[in-house]
Amino acid sequence: MTGKLQVRADAIERACVEAPGEAVRVTSLASGPAEEVFDVLAASAHAPRLTATLLDIDLQALAFVADKAARRKLTRQVKAVNGNLVYLATGRQRLDVPPQDL
Repeated sequence: MTGKLQVRADAIERACVEAPGEAVRVTSLASGPAEEVFDVLAASAHAPRLTATLLDIDLQALAFVADKAARRKLTRQVKAVNGNLVYLATGRQRLDVPPQDL
């Protein structure tokens, strides 16, 4: 895993350790292939508590992560969402997610 991906995976792991309650909710903006999310889901003891919303404008990236989640039987934990960060930032689009831990 490259340095940037490791930093993100470490942040997700830290959120799992620090999050109160049972569920840990993480949203990845412009997620791309979301390797760091899948790495944590594969290796962390906290993985059963983790749910991830993966937002991207690229439909191919979203199809890739949806397929990967299906193959790994993680569809209950991984949600792929089509979204535009500029539209979200300017209020032209809304992201309907519960409060997030990261």
